[in-house]
Amino acid sequence: MQRKLPQYLLFEIYQKHFLFYQRVLAQKPKDKNKIYSLHEPDVYVIAKGKDHKQYEYGNKVSIVSTKDTNIIVGV
Repeated sequence: MQRKLPQYLLFEIYQKHFLFYQRVLAQKPKDKNKIYSLHEPDVYVIAKGKDHKQYEYGNKVSIVSTKDTNIIVGV
């Protein structure tokens, strides 16, 4: 697809996407900061260490709320 697109489309519109896909294709198993999902690029591997499920994919989230009113004061 990259070879068949006109140059102005490649550089103006789709350049960011092609650079992302080239990074995915060039990554190796031992690389750090790998991309695990094309549709959710902010997904990370979370090592759980459990026997049935050693790894999960997603984001870690922390929520802080008050004791009495359960108002969220930090994320």
